[in-house]
Amino acid sequence: MAKCLTTNLLRKSMAWSVSVSESRYSYQKMLSMLKSLSKAEIIQQMRIAYEYFIVENKDVDFSFPILILVDEKDSTGKVKAYCKEWAKQTGYPLHFIKQAKHFANGDNPEQVNKEIEKFIIETVHKERKNYAVL
Repeated sequence: MAKCLTTNLLRKSMAWSVSVSESRYSYQKMLSMLKSLSKAEIIQQMRIAYEYFIVENKDVDFSFPILILVDEKDSTGKVKAYCKEWAKQTGYPLHFIKQAKHFANGDNPEQVNKEIEKFIIETVHKERKNYAVL
């Protein structure tokens, strides 16, 4: 489907899909990141993301604390559904970033930073409790 769009329209469409507003940082940043890529390169990156991500990450097991942040308005592929299912299956904490699409740290950096800071503090607190028991 991306092949049907002009290169400029493809860039703008992708930038719009990750940001809640054209005037916001996320939209402008995405446009600047895509500017140097040809249409063929953009399509190749999309193919890699959609085709290989699930296959390469299906059995990943992490031995460190995980925080899942998903954007309230994310409509990129099945990201939101995958994040919900991942949290459900693993028990990893899942937090929704308000007023954000796929590029949440650009759309709502305040909440993203707050969620990460809270997660780090809680994780350190839990680790200290575990060491106190030993």
